[in-house]
Amino acid sequence: MKGAVFTLLLVVAIAATLGLVFFNYQIDRQVNGWKTRAQVSSEPNDMLAWMTNVKEGMERWGMTSGYAALIFRTPKNDMSLIYKTLINHVEQAQRLTTMDRLSPEYQTGLDNLRGSIRELDLQANYFWLIHDGLLLFAVTVVLWILVVGWLIVWAITV
Repeated sequence: MKGAVFTLLLVVAIAATLGLVFFNYQIDRQVNGWKTRAQVSSEPNDMLAWMTNVKEGMERWGMTSGYAALIFRTPKNDMSLIYKTLINHVEQAQRLTTMDRLSPEYQTGLDNLRGSIRELDLQANYFWLIHDGLLLFAVTVVLWILVVGWLIVWAITV
């Protein structure tokens, strides 16, 4: 009976850990990954498409308002400001697609946009953890504490 309870605890702890990994992967794939692609692009049409994907990913995960912090809420983790900046980047990329590629304004605009995208910290994983993943994270930590505690007790009593 004790072995079955331990096995169940271990399986649930592993499943909860995999759940955390899965959700973080989805956020990286749907939000952060597109930002990285846009940042290294030298083609404004690609930047526009990829920053639009970032915008849609943030909307899909509800990252358009609120904070990516529990206690220390600052402009850095204010999702409405981050989202507004992202929309400005999308508009900037849109303007670049209509400019003459040989003009100095085009090259300056492209360099400025690329640098702005590089410096933009989306706070996406933190936002998800604070708003949706905190319970899963807490359950995962408690389960692993129980598993390790069980192993320690078992090692002492054997």
